[in-house]
Amino acid sequence: MTTLSSGGVDSDQRPPLGALLRLTHELVYAELYAKTAAAGYPELRPAHFRLLRFPGLDGERPTELAAGLDISKQAINPLLNDLDRWGYLERRIAAEDARGRVLHLTVRGRKLMSTIRRLHRQIESRWARQLGSRRFHVALAALDEMAHAHPAHPAHADRKT
Repeated sequence: MTTLSSGGVDSDQRPPLGALLRLTHELVYAELYAKTAAAGYPELRPAHFRLLRFPGLDGERPTELAAGLDISKQAINPLLNDLDRWGYLERRIAAEDARGRVLHLTVRGRKLMSTIRRLHRQIESRWARQLGSRRFHVALAALDEMAHAHPAHPAHADRKT
């Protein structure tokens, strides 16, 4: 017996949840990338957006950021060098370890992140109009609940296993 999803599409015919999330993510970030460039940040490439994703890189060590993104420190350094050279971040000596560095957004970097948040809100507003506010907010609430329930969510980092 085949069941129908709430959208009326046969569950055997629709993409699985992961694919739908990936497709939606790609649509949002393609639009966000284009709008960010148009807002005065044309030097940024999609690879930089990976570093700027929620919750951001401010206060992170490069090694922690790389581990959280599942990429090597060698792969992340050229991207961090770009952001540093363009004035979005600076590397400061870690207070507890003079050999380590901590990433901090500059005034320009905070302005960029504010622009990205504003553009996200514009994209979300358009999707809310397209889907209807109630359906959009129900979808957001469901995704938020799913994310918080997952054992890999940062909220679960302090839990003992």
